[in-house]
Amino acid sequence: MNLESVQPVPRRRERQIRCGSCGSSNVSTSMHTDQFSHGVGSEAVQLSVVVPVRKCADCGEQFTDEEAEVLRHDAVCRHYGLLTPAEIRDIRTRYGKNRAEFAAVTKLGDATLGRWESGATLQNAAYDQYLRLLRFPENIARLSAATGHVGSSKTAGNKLVPFPGPKLRAITQISAELIRDEQAFSLCR
Repeated sequence: MNLESVQPVPRRRERQIRCGSCGSSNVSTSMHTDQFSHGVGSEAVQLSVVVPVRKCADCGEQFTDEEAEVLRHDAVCRHYGLLTPAEIRDIRTRYGKNRAEFAAVTKLGDATLGRWESGATLQNAAYDQYLRLLRFPENIARLSAATGHVGSSKTAGNKLVPFPGPKLRAITQISAELIRDEQAFSLCR
């Protein structure tokens, strides 16, 4: 992590930040440019983002916290052209739905939505496109009105319920030709 100082920022009052080393709340915040590597081997890229860096006036400890991690994750999302966790959460909350309700309408998994919204995992490009389409109320209305028919199964919420398929009928008469074919059959190695 390579940090360059940008400018001091007044401490926020809505959340009291404490030093992890000494527990003091005498912590100041300044914004720094963080350059970090994302990826593995030849696929790794250098990304840059401005993050808050905290400094304890009592013990001198300098640290970043969850706010910086969120900003780094958002930088990775922007690098890949994906929606950020906050943008995904905003799509759902715009419709006044909790995750379970949104999952029922969209057929996305509740746990999957939770992982995307928390930043635990990144959605792939196809799901990102789907999420972008869900920004339009008319698409949510279409999904809400849909019958839920998917392939050979009907969905009840997010549970798959198999359709009653054709029953297999028993062969009542075995022909001489079938017996001959059965005796000639062998598996090759």
